[in-house]
Amino acid sequence: MRNQTISHRQLAWLIAAGFMTSTTILLPQQLALYSGNDAWFAPLFCAIYALLACYVFYRLAKRYPGQTIFQITKLLAGKWIGSLLNIIILFNIWLIFVRNSRLFINFVKLNLLPSTPEEILLLLLVVVLIYYGSTSIEVTARVNELFFPFLFLSTLMLPILLSNELSIYQLEPVLVKPASDLTLSGLIASSWYGDVIVVGAFLHTIYNSKQLYSAMRHGILLSVFGLTILCIVGIAVLGANTLGKENYPSYVLAEQIHISDFLDRVELILFSIYFPTFLVSIMTAFLALLIGVASFTKTRDYTFYSRSMGWLMLLAVYLAFPGGPETRTFATYSFPPFVLTVQPVLFLVLLMLALWKKTTRSGHEKGQQEEEEGANGKEEERDGSREEREARKMQKEGQEEQAQGGEESRVSHHAHGGGESQPPQQADDGKESRIAHSAQGDEDSQAPNRARENKEGGAGDRERVLREESETGKGRSGREDAVSASGNHGGADQPTYRHTPGSAAKKLKKRWSLPVWRRVTHLLLGLGIVLIAAGHGFGLNHQWVGLLCAIGYAVCLTLAVLTTYMESKKAGSQ
Repeated sequence: MRNQTISHRQLAWLIAAGFMTSTTILLPQQLALYSGNDAWFAPLFCAIYALLACYVFYRLAKRYPGQTIFQITKLLAGKWIGSLLNIIILFNIWLIFVRNSRLFINFVKLNLLPSTPEEILLLLLVVVLIYYGSTSIEVTARVNELFFPFLFLSTLMLPILLSNELSIYQLEPVLVKPASDLTLSGLIASSWYGDVIVVGAFLHTIYNSKQLYSAMRHGILLSVFGLTILCIVGIAVLGANTLGKENYPSYVLAEQIHISDFLDRVELILFSIYFPTFLVSIMTAFLALLIGVASFTKTRDYTFYSRSMGWLMLLAVYLAFPGGPETRTFATYSFPPFVLTVQPVLFLVLLMLALWKKTTRSGHEKGQQEEEEGANGKEEERDGSREEREARKMQKEGQEEQAQGGEESRVSHHAHGGGESQPPQQADDGKESRIAHSAQGDEDSQAPNRARENKEGGAGDRERVLREESETGKGRSGREDAVSASGNHGGADQPTYRHTPGSAAKKLKKRWSLPVWRRVTHLLLGLGIVLIAAGHGFGLNHQWVGLLCAIGYAVCLTLAVLTTYMESKKAGSQ
């Protein structure tokens, strides 16, 4: 596999662009059809499902950094079962690719190029895919960096551009639909966010798992925020009933923009931004297919298969669906059950395998550690016995040298005097020699004991020196405090403060760390769920409660986008 690296911001924008472009074609119409005015609450279900899937990817990437989902699956489940799971993942990505490609071609043919044959449009799309398939995800991410900011800004500007067409009263009443309708629309919306499985093919692009997780979370909430704005503006401009009947509601909304009398075709400007961004999302799915196919072969360079896969996808997309109605039926009724049944089971199996592998490995490492500790203990015992033997050997040598010195002194005594008394000076010299020999023997015999005592005493000396230094430091700090207190004009009653420039900012920065921002995001999303539940419970009889809960939900979602941005920023600084 190629060594590829993209920034966490590029990954977040790739995820947001993929979701925003694919969902804006058809999803607002489906949500308005099933949940009416409450359609803009359904994207929260998308966020919950996609964030759970991203958590699974985070755990897998943390366990196996620098690996794709296809490589991780083989490492967890083995060659044969892992290959079977990879086939399921590839089939899911292929369905996403075919659905998005067909929706894109049908959209272009019906609204922009009605006279152009579908085969020509599909051929042009495949040529672009083959070209980008011969590159890497880095090129696609850089192209997306050019267009996604304009796409997101144009989505944010929709309420302002359509301010003369929208009516806030069309949003009322809110949170009055049955819970079953809201749940159904939420499940349909969550199936569209099953496209998050494509991200698994690019887990190797960011080695830091925290940056990867923060980027995925930020990209998902960016797309959820954009989809929510589109649903609100669509209901406020067209009404829930009309929005549920339009085939391409986003394009209809763009047609309603009229800036004075001279700028009447703003939808063409917006489509010039939307068109390349949608191509980026299709190219991302195509690269994921190439990476998955390359995982089954010995050739890890997936660009080798770009041409053959491109022409194969030309036939697959053309033969998959006869026309636009069949594509919408598949995206609305057939694809959601597949995603909501297969993907959760797949993610759960991978997570359980990762946890089981971690437990098995930790137990094995613990056993190895115990064996190493036992071996070290035996070595220490052998070292101790070896030291004792050396000490006894040195003591014995000292005794032998002492005895040899005594014999030499007696021989010299007989040689000089033959048994007569020695002169005082010679007697003193012999005495001194015997004393020296005995002292040397004692020193040799006591050398191992002194070495052991010095070793033990060295630690005691170090502890004593450290204790004296600490006491000296305390005394010095106490004297400095006393001097500063005496130099204070207010007397001894006023405390002294040491202010370090930037200390408050550092404490605040340390307090608001990455886990804190993550918890705040979870708290805001949980609060949004509580507000929807409360508004649904009391909104039917007390509409003002429903309005307050809806406004609170909008505020929580906006703040959650900002907190995920801070998460990504904090993770990027690590």
